Amino acid sequence: GLSIPEDISLLGYDDVAWAKIGVPLTVIDQHNYQIGVVATKLLFKRKRGLASNNPKMIRISPKLIERASCKKLLGRENSR
Repeated sequence: GLSIPEDISLLGYDDVAWAKIGVPLTVIDQHNYQIGVVATKLLFKRKRGLASNNPKMIRISPKLIERASCKKLLGRENSR
């Protein structure tokens, strides 16, 4: 069988509770709570007529959370 991270790296999306069980999973956290807060505020502003109904881009940058499921590559510098 293959071993994580010695033979294969594993990356998930969303930082859910089970991502920390077993081999802690490296994930991309898309900030679900923050997305919900921003969407709710915009919805209430639109309901009260304080915001336009036109499409609006709101950027919430995801975050890489490095844990034990990914192995660092030799000779690679951290790009951040």
